Amino acid sequence: LGNFLDTYNCTAYGTSSVLEVLFKKVFGEHRNFSDRFIGIISGTKNPGNDPKTVIEFIRKQGMVKESSLPFPIDFKTEEEYYSPKPPTKELVEEAKQFLAEHGVGYERLADTKPKTLKEALKRSPLGVAVKACTEKDGFYYFPESASYNHWTCLVDFEDGKSWTILDSYFPFIKKIGWNEPFGYGMRYWLGPGLKQQVSILEQILAIYQRILALLSAKPKVVSIPIPEAEPIDKLIKD
Repeated sequence: LGNFLDTYNCTAYGTSSVLEVLFKKVFGEHRNFSDRFIGIISGTKNPGNDPKTVIEFIRKQGMVKESSLPFPIDFKTEEEYYSPKPPTKELVEEAKQFLAEHGVGYERLADTKPKTLKEALKRSPLGVAVKACTEKDGFYYFPESASYNHWTCLVDFEDGKSWTILDSYFPFIKKIGWNEPFGYGMRYWLGPGLKQQVSILEQILAIYQRILALLSAKPKVVSIPIPEAEPIDKLIKD
């Protein structure tokens, strides 16, 4: 975080962390997306936002680099943080370029049982809803009376012992006790961008047109010469 201002933007931090880890795993690229930009386009404000709303805005409007819209350490108010609103033309163009190159998908997990989480982690990091944590012996636990009001990135586990999350609050890497229940979870994936999607559609259309041309073509009539038959009287022997 740039400073200690509470931005209520954990849904952006958690979601961007998932996508940054995915870019590293899939493409070997280090990406650092602007959480501030995500919060602006998705309409985040006190007390927070819905993770589904956030990822939908990312899918439709894209993302920009952290360096394009950072979190200055001298910001003191939410109004400063969630500006410019709407984003500048330059930011919008950069976000569109992201969508031209990359697509983003997601789905909600059926549940957050350990078996489900472990299987989903084979494919991607996960966004998970958590409670305010209390620490004991290096592990974090959810008070029963607390509500699920925070969004983080689940990246790993030690079977039967703990879950590892990337958090927007210090310490930024936390070990959650194995039996602590997450509120709900989402998995994400990267797909082709708009340019590649158009290219694929053009290829499909070209194939379709070739098939139509073959089907509509008139069959060629091939003439096969037939030898002249011998007179019948020559074929009858006495």
